[in-house]
Amino acid sequence: MDENEKITLAETISALTTLSVLIVTELHAKGVLDKQNVAELVKRQILTLESGPQPHPPPRMDLRILRSFVSLIENPNPPGWTPTVIDGGKDQP
Repeated sequence: MDENEKITLAETISALTTLSVLIVTELHAKGVLDKQNVAELVKRQILTLESGPQPHPPPRMDLRILRSFVSLIENPNPPGWTPTVIDGGKDQP
């Protein structure tokens, strides 16, 4: 697999994770399921996978993807960057 294929795979995984979070969030908003319950189920699955036989050496990308999914469900709007205004500028000495 060359670098372009890896990037495409990473982008695909990111897009599918984001899509999954959007679906869970929408179902939560409609009262179909509780997104916190989904997050707890995924966390339990992570613990189960961590305690079982390791199919390949670290880092476990499957676990990183699941943790990312949980993080996005629990913190849908992470704090963004806030610019700092510095007094003075081009027009001021």
